[in-house]
Parts: sequence; structure tokens; C-alpha cells
Amino acid sequence: MNAVSKITPAMTVDEFLVWPGDGTSTRFELVNGQPRAMAPASTVHATIQVNIASFLHRHLLPSPCRALTEAGVKPVFDAKRNVRIPDITVTCNEATPRDHLVSEPLLIVEIISPSNEHDTWESIAALATVASLREIVVVQSERMDALVYTRLADNNWPDEGVSVPADGVVRLSSIDAELKMSDIYAKTGLS
Repeated sequence: MNAVSKITPAMTVDEFLVWPGDGTSTRFELVNGQPRAMAPASTVHATIQVNIASFLHRHLLPSPCRALTEAGVKPVFDAKRNVRIPDITVTCNEATPRDHLVSEPLLIVEIISPSNEHDTWESIAALATVASLREIVVVQSERMDALVYTRLADNNWPDEGVSVPADGVVRLSSIDAELKMSDIYAKTGLS
């Protein structure tokens, strides 16, 4: 439990969205009514995030869809007390100036770092409850490795993701795109 959750009573999503924070520049997500601090990303994590988001942005320009970094998404389970912040979210819904949360995400990308692995997998499990979500991509930040989970025809998730090797290609059926692993990890020093 972090220091903020010890002093902050349980919050609803609406309260969280207008909460000014703890007076620091710390970023938070809401987990079961408690703000959870998010550690700053490593430079490799941030580079991977920019590489993927840039690719998705270019790929989606001709479509109504868009890629967002660190946008809030409400899971279905306990939706009044949870807002998760995936590294990248793709949605095809139109933005409005008052939006604080992504409605109907189609694809999320999470980048796993050793310091956040448990929390990230917990968020992935929560976000998998969102009915509109078609794909989840999990990318490692310390080695060239990715998993792609694509929702099955029966609307369930597969038990295991498709593993993409360092020399492979991430295939995203939800947006009809292919992204080379070498492009995901460009300028990270990983090979």
C-alpha cells in the first residue's frame, strides 16, 4: 500500500478524475478505490512506448481510430472504483474536449518493466473485462519479447498469448497492422 492510499479514503472514479493529486508530480491510477502511484518509466520503456505509439498514429491516420498514451480506461468489474492507465490505447470513438476516460478501447499495449510487472499484469486482467477490447499486446522492456492476446470468436481470451520472437512481427488483427519487433525496440540498445 502506498502512502497516499493510507491517508486517502476510498474514492469513486468521478472523485478520482477531479482529485488534484498529492501535491507532487506523481501520476496515479485508481485501483479498488485507492490511488496507486505509477513510477516514472525507464528510458527504454519510454522509447518503446514512443516507437509503438508513433507507428500506430501513422497507421491509423486514414481511419477514425486513434492511439493514445497513458489514457484512463475503466474496467467493467468494480467500475465505480477503478481507472487503469495502459501505456497505449487505441479507440475508434471520436474525442470530445470533456473526455477523461477512453470509451470503447479496441487495443491496449502494456510495457512490462521489472518494477511494475505484478501491477501491470493485474491491470491487464482488469482491462480484459472491457467488452470492446479485441487485442492486448504485452511488450518486455529488458529483452526483445512480446505477447499478443487476441479475443476469440466466443468472446473469451486465449489461455496464452502468441509469443513474438526478436526477429518477428507483431500482427494486430484489430487494426489490420503489422509492426516489426526491430521497429518496436529501435534506439533502445536491446538486440
